[in-house]
Amino acid sequence: MRIWRHLPFALSSAWQNFWRNAGVSLAAVLSITLILVLAGASLLVGHALGQVLDSYRQRVSVLTISVADGTPLATVYDFADELRARPEVLDVLFGNGAS
Repeated sequence: MRIWRHLPFALSSAWQNFWRNAGVSLAAVLSITLILVLAGASLLVGHALGQVLDSYRQRVSVLTISVADGTPLATVYDFADELRARPEVLDVLFGNGAS
């Protein structure tokens, strides 16, 4: 209960000291406000970019399969046909693997 008796004095004293040192007080308030705004904006932009990257990650997926040199070509073509038959596979490309 003692704290409630001193609270009005503390608040009026804080308000009075805020205006006595108005320049320093306003600079502190403005700098804290700017920091909070920048932190919030960076969190918002980071979240938005994460959502964009997740949507691209869901849409684009590349799978690379290496085949041994001695594998018969008919087996490779049969496997490619099996892949093309799957509904989630959009395209099957062949390459030499050299980059």
